Amino acid sequence: MLPDGEQETVPCAARGNVKRREEGVAVGDRVRMLRQNGTGVVEEVLPRRTYLVRPTVANVDQAIVVAASGQAIGHVGVCGP
Repeated sequence: MLPDGEQETVPCAARGNVKRREEGVAVGDRVRMLRQNGTGVVEEVLPRRTYLVRPTVANVDQAIVVAASGQAIGHVGVCGP
């Protein structure tokens, strides 16, 4: 976990209530944690603003969608008409 305003991560474990969440915990989730001897314990997962299923991430501000059509248009390496 990377606490707000800090540069180094803190290794954390999740409390039972966090582990049993139906939605689980996703990359990007904001949590409330308790520090103990250089490590942390995740006490609560805060409400999410956004959520993507694949890949599982939360609180995303921007996303780029890339898709391919069934048939290529034009020729590779050719510019112009």
